[in-house]
Amino acid sequence: MQLDTKNHLSSGELKSVKMFRRAADYIAAGTFLLFSSSLSSITHDDIKSRLLGHWGTCSGLAMVYEHVNRLIWKTGLDALYVVGPRHDTTAILSCLWLEDSLSTFYPENTRDYKGFSHIGTPGAIHEGGELGYALGVSFGAVMDNTDLVAETGTTATAWHGLKHIDPCESGAMLPIVHELTALFTYVQIVEDVEYIDNDLAASMDWALAEIKKIQSAARSGNPIVKPRRPMLILCTPFGPGWTVGPKQFHGEFVEGSFHSHQVPLPGAKTSAEELAALQAWLKSYRPEELFSADGVPVPELFSADGGPVPEVLSVIPEDSAKRLGERKESFRAYSPLAESCTKAVGRLLKGAVEENPQNFRIFSLDELVSNKLDAVFDESGRNFQCDCESPEQGGRIIEILSEHTCKGMLQDHTLTGRTAMFPSYEAFLGLPTFWWSRSIHIVQTMMVQYSKFTKMSAEIPWLQPCGSLNYLEMSTWARQEHNEFLTETHNRAVIGAVLNLKPITAHVYLPPDANCFLSTMAHCLRPKDYVNVMVGSKQPTPVWLSPEDADKFASVDDGVNPDLVLVGIGVKVTFEFIAAAALRVRVADLMILSATGSYPHALTDVAFDSLFMPDKFIHFHYHECPIELNGLLFGRPNLDSVALRGPRPQRSIR
Repeated sequence: MQLDTKNHLSSGELKSVKMFRRAADYIAAGTFLLFSSSLSSITHDDIKSRLLGHWGTCSGLAMVYEHVNRLIWKTGLDALYVVGPRHDTTAILSCLWLEDSLSTFYPENTRDYKGFSHIGTPGAIHEGGELGYALGVSFGAVMDNTDLVAETGTTATAWHGLKHIDPCESGAMLPIVHELTALFTYVQIVEDVEYIDNDLAASMDWALAEIKKIQSAARSGNPIVKPRRPMLILCTPFGPGWTVGPKQFHGEFVEGSFHSHQVPLPGAKTSAEELAALQAWLKSYRPEELFSADGVPVPELFSADGGPVPEVLSVIPEDSAKRLGERKESFRAYSPLAESCTKAVGRLLKGAVEENPQNFRIFSLDELVSNKLDAVFDESGRNFQCDCESPEQGGRIIEILSEHTCKGMLQDHTLTGRTAMFPSYEAFLGLPTFWWSRSIHIVQTMMVQYSKFTKMSAEIPWLQPCGSLNYLEMSTWARQEHNEFLTETHNRAVIGAVLNLKPITAHVYLPPDANCFLSTMAHCLRPKDYVNVMVGSKQPTPVWLSPEDADKFASVDDGVNPDLVLVGIGVKVTFEFIAAAALRVRVADLMILSATGSYPHALTDVAFDSLFMPDKFIHFHYHECPIELNGLLFGRPNLDSVALRGPRPQRSIR
């Protein structure tokens, strides 16, 4: 797409975005290098003893941030800025500090030198500890947010999320690919970074116009068939400051090379030569034009009453609710569901969709029907914009054959105020990204990163709670069928991963029959800030309890003096144990077995003994690897008479 970018910005806008980026880059560089302001002469004592951080793409991220803010300021756009890696968090923090979003949530983080210490990241909906799913979580954020545009970095599979975005009911994605010259070498996007601000501003204005064109057509009843949605490729130098900072050092390139990925001058604490290079680098930003000695912008940048004048901050939206660091979707998130159904999980979910047409979705692989949850299709169809039957129909079910994209959409659909569920085969939730090479179990690691994020969020007073992440495991190892080998070789860590999460976050449920499963599902759709894993069977099984008894089924049998206590954990193993003895204890909420105090809802020792009788032999028959249960029971008294049994994969095809 050839655009006329010459003089796209007015002289005032161009000056403002350049000064904003200079200030943001200077602050970002100083954040992980210095103890004190660099406006005075820097010495070795001013440099931190341990230099940690990533500088490589700070300038690029700050530039996109300021240009998104310019777009918001100019058009009133509702936007989120989703950044892939957390490596360059300092760039985002410096922008948040400049637009004064930090003090809204942390009063102590004022816009001065003292306020830029030990700060959090308000407005974050993507933890960023792992690479690869910023685009996926962004799709989840814009669904059902009709006026929202999310600007982001990208990942291969998640591109297909475009097929599930209905422009009539949802917002839009503007993917911005940064530094992807390996794939786009055939075109020179930017020949001179001196003019990159005009180029980027023109490109973003064009992209927004294209998005509005697609949305307007859809919302007027004349949708464009398979519209060509915009995306941007941003090619910038990788390193210190493009036109400032050390281009080479010790005979090696810094700017544009891997040497700038982390700390460009790691020896500045002890090396006089590197200290001098650092001084020259930071002075090249001309901070004396931007800040006074105590870190506040200099008087020339302030009007008589102390407010900032347009030169630096004019691109920041005046409406604080529009600022990227203060988007309500990222901190006023949870909207409770109004669901009720009592017959089957599929019908319960159908009721949830019916009662919550704007804030409940199901993200699934192409197996919703095979998992016998197809009752939801009586109320809603699939949302797949490339299919002749489903575009513009407002479908609440997203089916895409990518576990980590489903998880990404689930995560940010939940974090931005809605409720969702991710059903899948038990094996596939534990499936590596490259299952044939037994690579990393991406859904599990994404879940772990999310739980860290919610654990920290719970400690932030202004951040409102979100809905829970709800995983539904079906087609388990206990059903010997065509997926058995795949299940045995790849699913052994899902429950174990949840058991290792923070106790305040983790819940694992193994209800033994349909009525108990209904009770469990209804419970999991209501709470907030949890990671819920529910394990069930899609095949018909006996119903042991009435619906009225399903919520309180784990109780002591009428037997007074049993010789043996048998415990079944999981729908299939419970079925096996029912035939073994008249006395049984069925455990659905796995965490109640843990030692008192280790989980918020663990049984007390008195309650545990009333169920399992400390003077009797206890046999646990567990759905997963016995070693997990062994760790969970650690700390309980009288475990000498406990036996644990469960599946032990043989890693072979039978």
